Amino acid sequence: METFRNGTFNFTMMVAVYIIGTAIIIIPVLGVSEQDMWISGIIGWVAGIGYAVFLSFCKQPEGRYTVARIVLSLYSLHLAALVTRNMGEIIHLTILPNTPQIVCSTILVLLAAYATAQGIEVIWHLAFSFLAIYFVAGIILIGMAVPEMNLKHVQPMLDHGLGLIAKEAVPFISFPFMETVVFLPLLRLVKNPLKSLLGGVFIGGALLVLAIFLTVLVLPPNRIQYIFSPILVVANSIPGENFAKAGLVLMWVQTGFLKLAVLHFIVVKQLGDALAIDYKKIILPLSILIINFSILVYNNFLEMFNFAFEIYPYYAMPLQIAIPLYFIIVQWLSKRKTPAKS
Repeated sequence: METFRNGTFNFTMMVAVYIIGTAIIIIPVLGVSEQDMWISGIIGWVAGIGYAVFLSFCKQPEGRYTVARIVLSLYSLHLAALVTRNMGEIIHLTILPNTPQIVCSTILVLLAAYATAQGIEVIWHLAFSFLAIYFVAGIILIGMAVPEMNLKHVQPMLDHGLGLIAKEAVPFISFPFMETVVFLPLLRLVKNPLKSLLGGVFIGGALLVLAIFLTVLVLPPNRIQYIFSPILVVANSIPGENFAKAGLVLMWVQTGFLKLAVLHFIVVKQLGDALAIDYKKIILPLSILIINFSILVYNNFLEMFNFAFEIYPYYAMPLQIAIPLYFIIVQWLSKRKTPAKS
């Protein structure tokens, strides 16, 4: 693959849509801090921007680096299975209740496999269209929600203390911001990795924080922690709820699909490079693996919810830090060896 024209802009859009991904429905802030949860969102967003700066200095170097590629592909595989299960469950619960969850998941994965077979360029260029639709639909949703907003819901501010507020930001930092670690193999294809990552994280994070703030304004803060998808409840509570809910789910399917397609590409490309085989030859086998893993990963909906908030951050964050750190060390060692050879 070569550096694309306008790569910075396209990559920024892809990162933004990837961050929104499934997080717009499964807002990764529990709501324990009630009216202060939007502050937790801002803390997570700022930390995500810092992580983007860190990641921009960690371009994956040329070469096999078999172990590192396999670790990244395994993490991406697990994440792809989680995204598949999340999307399959929500689609089954909200718009296709009579369709088995496995059917929804299979269709999503096969579509992502098709996009992967077409190449990262196709996924790259889908991002702008998806983000434009998301932006327009988001403005309409906010406009419809204005009559239901109550500014008293955000008072008193900082009532739960900075400790609890910061603790609640941890899942939001890991999911979705630190999941951008999967973009490491693509950074060398971008003309300005720092600008692209910062722009994507800024846009995607801003839209998620706005969704969290909207949730607090519309819903009673003391109820939010007991709701799996607060933003769907917001859509159900405003005039024209059927239209709002349909629009929200459509936005979520688009952003979630792009995230799944990116993960699918990273899985097969990294594994293919590690094993020195054409990645297109393993797209179908790995698609079947993702589908089966998505079935086995949880026993039920509640288990999926608990894993996302209580276990995933502490399992994922070490990998999200260790993988780029490994490449920083490799780059540093390479620079030290270069003068010696000359």
